[in-house]
Amino acid sequence: MPVSNDRGIQKKIETFWQDTVVNSLKPKKGSVLTILDIACGHGYATKQLAEALQQEPSMFYALDLARVSFNLPAASPHKLEVLSETPLQAFNQEVDLVVSNFGIEYLPLDVSLNQIDEILISGGKLAFNLHHPDSLISKNSGNEQSALLSWFNDEQLTELEVRLTDSFTMRVAQSYLLRLQQLNNAAQGFLANSGLPDTIVQSLGVAQRQNKGTQFERIKMIYRDYVVRLEEQKRAAFVAQELALRLEQNSDYAIQLAALLHHNEYGIISQTLIATKK
Repeated sequence: MPVSNDRGIQKKIETFWQDTVVNSLKPKKGSVLTILDIACGHGYATKQLAEALQQEPSMFYALDLARVSFNLPAASPHKLEVLSETPLQAFNQEVDLVVSNFGIEYLPLDVSLNQIDEILISGGKLAFNLHHPDSLISKNSGNEQSALLSWFNDEQLTELEVRLTDSFTMRVAQSYLLRLQQLNNAAQGFLANSGLPDTIVQSLGVAQRQNKGTQFERIKMIYRDYVVRLEEQKRAAFVAQELALRLEQNSDYAIQLAALLHHNEYGIISQTLIATKK
């Protein structure tokens, strides 16, 4: 899931990576840190650490199951290898630091912990910024999911969709948008947060201009997939808690930090964890 655009939230997460994590590292002078970013996405954690570690040239490996690509600035003192479409089990390079920003909790927990234990050197560290069940992101996911399910299950809209699929008429389209607005109001705006109303307005506009029916099945297919991803995020938050608990109970690791990131207005942002392998 994307990081919120709120600058206050971004600053909290940046501070975790650039200050808290970096201050926990004690690289030997002249040594090169080897860092693995798991489920790297667009490289958020890698970029934050690379910016903060300008005086300690490091080797970054950024790994993701999806197809990803990003670069560090040309003037960066670091080296970067992006391992796109690569499972964690395929990585067997020893590393000094394993990091993940809203990522590792989406992977199979047992497999991840076993592989990390294989590649992390003694004295090496883990640093994770993880989803939390009570975080802003998790709450928004639940609210958007409920709002979208109300749209899927609304009988009045289903009837109007049948008519609009056959052909566009302004009167029916207006009735549809009015009912959609009512659902959005009932969902406290979370239907709009999902982008669904904008998508439907655009599709109705195309149907009107081309004098043809609206492709509601295509829209529903897109948002069924989105509902699944929202559910995955909610589930990942509980996996993150299990991950933190297992590391706390693992005698091979010493926990340096296990804390929640908070925002004054929005509450919990995420849960953070830093641990050292003994």
